[in-house]
Amino acid sequence: MFKATVTALVAVATCLAAPAAAQTQSQIDQALGNFTRAQQALGANESCFVLEDDARLYADILVRQLQTQLQRAIGDTFDPEAIREDAREAFEGCASRTAAPEIWQSVDSVRDMGMIFTVGTSLISLDPSECVRDAVSPVTAADFDAVSALTLDSLDDKKNEQIRAIAANVVPMIEGECAKKPTFNYPSTMRPAIAKLRAFQHLRLLQGEAASSQLASLGIPQGSDRDPWIGAVRSRFTISRPLGEDYTAVTAWRTYDQKKAVASAHLRVGSTMRGNGKLYFTRDRLIAARMDGDYDSIVLSAVEGNRFYTLRRTNKGVKPDFFGENQAEFEMFESERDKFFRENDENTNFYISYRPTTKGSLKPFIKNGSERRAMVNMGDLVRGYLWAMAPSAIDQ
Repeated sequence: MFKATVTALVAVATCLAAPAAAQTQSQIDQALGNFTRAQQALGANESCFVLEDDARLYADILVRQLQTQLQRAIGDTFDPEAIREDAREAFEGCASRTAAPEIWQSVDSVRDMGMIFTVGTSLISLDPSECVRDAVSPVTAADFDAVSALTLDSLDDKKNEQIRAIAANVVPMIEGECAKKPTFNYPSTMRPAIAKLRAFQHLRLLQGEAASSQLASLGIPQGSDRDPWIGAVRSRFTISRPLGEDYTAVTAWRTYDQKKAVASAHLRVGSTMRGNGKLYFTRDRLIAARMDGDYDSIVLSAVEGNRFYTLRRTNKGVKPDFFGENQAEFEMFESERDKFFRENDENTNFYISYRPTTKGSLKPFIKNGSERRAMVNMGDLVRGYLWAMAPSAIDQ
């Protein structure tokens, strides 16, 4: 099965490179099969934790690469969202293998491909520095070797040999992407391995001194990848919106431990590095925030209608600092939160602002990558919460 999947991926790459008129029906069918398996696995993973981040990223990248080309080749009968939604509904509550065998086959296939690309990344002849210009978070060949070893060690002997053997077949694909040397981010073919590295670093953070020497060699997450309210992250999911829209992205978090927050949105005040923070949707359905700005309150105001909801400062005696040792904390109190959920639905959009002092005027937070007002969608917060809190079948 592995060999057939990798062969199909090569056919997919050929299909993508060919003009629409030159694509054979066999190439289109192979691409559609790979797309369907990836989309079904992602849909199942929304309702039930079945994909580690290496597999989730593999599936997400494949879907993004194939969707436009398949839409063009197949036409109006191609309905990618229906594929995902059907799998999401079928997997509510974590469907058993006998209840949803086809979707479980898709999950297993995507899991295998995530591991294959993770192990394959450790086999390339190039140093990782040769695969990217100006990496934001540089990784080393030793990192990839350790990640590959930890991944293979988790398998039985037969599966270990299968993954190791087939991983060699994707090395030319990874090295081909390395030759393009993108700026800041490593090639998409390397991202499953990088996602696995980040997950292992969070596991190392959780285990502390009890971690194995191999796990300890990977270090712990640094900077913005480490949040005391979120804890040790096992998998993450950023809810995408069309480019050009003013929504602040909501990221959901599945964690190794049970910390406070399960979904978050980054808030910034502009070009300055100070005064920024995050809005959180917490495990017990609280709306909260942590900021390195010494503000009086945070306000969510409905884009349509005259409705305002305030997050009050809960630690006024703390002086926040830029390095995150001390943060201003805010929470929407119960009566306000009840009104927030009662008066709004999942289509409601909110502007996010802050009040510097008790009597000060509201000032807007700014969307990342622009100078436009930050806006968050309530449906994104709810979807992120449901994704993070989904039951798990990760060990099945």
